Amino acid sequence: MNGKAQEENEQEPVIEVLVDPSLEAIRQSVVTSGMGILYRYHPDTDQRLAEGFPRFIEGGQGRLVVARSGKHIVGYAVITRPDSQERWGEPSAPELWELAFIEVARGWRQRGIGRGLLRACFADGALDDRIVLATAYVWHWDLEGTGLSKEAYQDVLVRCFGSVGFESLQTDEPNIQEDPANRLLVRIGPRVNPKVREEFLALLHPGETAALASRAGIAPPWRDLANVVAHSVRMCGPNGWLVPWTETWRVVASRTPGSFKRWLASFRLPRSAGAIPGSKAK
Repeated sequence: MNGKAQEENEQEPVIEVLVDPSLEAIRQSVVTSGMGILYRYHPDTDQRLAEGFPRFIEGGQGRLVVARSGKHIVGYAVITRPDSQERWGEPSAPELWELAFIEVARGWRQRGIGRGLLRACFADGALDDRIVLATAYVWHWDLEGTGLSKEAYQDVLVRCFGSVGFESLQTDEPNIQEDPANRLLVRIGPRVNPKVREEFLALLHPGETAALASRAGIAPPWRDLANVVAHSVRMCGPNGWLVPWTETWRVVASRTPGSFKRWLASFRLPRSAGAIPGSKAK
């Protein structure tokens, strides 16, 4: 190794990945800038995340994984239960979880941190008896920061998630259908009960499943699928986006999964145009 290569290698930062970190570890950390796609990279995003991570841990309703360089959090992933009002949030299906967020700070990408976060999420096997889905929506992608097209960004996501067993599945869910680049990525753990797997697959196209069940004279798996679908359409229809900025937070919250959504919703929305949710909890 020549001197220049050795110097570059020595300067490469060490990244540690913490799975289910303690409150103390998070409070001793600093969230680096360059994260916060939901906040459109507002300068105060790091503060919002720094306040939100402890709340999520205290809630005990999911898994948080963070990537740190020294004391700086440069990436994170969140796995939690889907919201009970979403198609995937059937209360009687405790085996179904959602990888709600995974993000790496803009200045720290192309270092394998995203893949490292994904590997850490599943390395201990704790989720091998669960179905974990990830909704890849184009409105959550940093196309500006990466300079990628939607198609190229989609390809990166599919390959990255595929490295830990996620597959892209077809569905008629309205949000997924809203843009051709959207994808539903699903990891069915190796210990998932076959019946649970079948019931989840039936949720991908509940209208077709209900029609087939009706013709066969049997009840479809998981009750009230029609009500779940109808609610999803009401909550997530395209008209939901035709609102001014001061109403945008309400719509973003409706598209944000599970208990992480409840954490985000704990921030107040300032009245001033262009502001992001404030730090006061309700």
